Amino acid sequence: MSNYRPYFKFIRDFNIRMFLIILTIISVNISISVWASIGSDKPVIIYSSQLTSMGILLCFLSGFFYSLTLFSNAMSIKADRVGYLKASLLWGIILSVGIAVFCIVVDAGFKAFIGSITDKLVQTNALIPSISIKSSKFILGLANITLTNLFVFSLGFMIGAIWYRFKIIYNVIFFAGIPSALGAYIANSSTKSPVLLEVWGNRVLYNIGKFIDNKPLMVMTILTFIFLFILIGVRLLIKAPIKDYAHDLI
Repeated sequence: MSNYRPYFKFIRDFNIRMFLIILTIISVNISISVWASIGSDKPVIIYSSQLTSMGILLCFLSGFFYSLTLFSNAMSIKADRVGYLKASLLWGIILSVGIAVFCIVVDAGFKAFIGSITDKLVQTNALIPSISIKSSKFILGLANITLTNLFVFSLGFMIGAIWYRFKIIYNVIFFAGIPSALGAYIANSSTKSPVLLEVWGNRVLYNIGKFIDNKPLMVMTILTFIFLFILIGVRLLIKAPIKDYAHDLI
């Protein structure tokens, strides 16, 4: 275990900075929405809570920067690759679980605090619905958020590794050119054949719904993708050159 302990603090300091930035954004967002609701005549306070979605974003960015910026910095001081990668993946697991617990508990705390200082009913307005700690589905919800965090962390880790190894031109084509071309194609198709596009869209949504309803299949699929993303990222970085010689593939 000693070979990756030195990198824990190295990664932890980065996480603390990222966490404080996102927490500040969330706090300002909630404060503005709460004060606006308190000043209104409506009997309900609706505050915008994006804790869970911001937590997911934090996990993605952490995975991305672990395999890109932090990996580059670690290699510049001749760090042990295997040790750093182990520390990164362990931090990814810790971060995914910790962020899930933090988001649920703090969101419930915010709601309880706001309810204690006003007689109004408190409701949240979030991209991803919050989970009550009193709910019988708390453990299931916690597991779902943790799994989502791990998924986006591993995705970010793989994307960061790809960006580090492949030449800039190919990264631009893959991450900007292809999505832009696909978006333009869909937009063009929607103007020419709106009915056909609607049929395709409904079919996709139907299949997604069936996939989500099949919980065992969904969990196994997500775990498989997590494994593949991490495997690809590790394989790309395990023998990656230092920053001066990065972008060496293709």
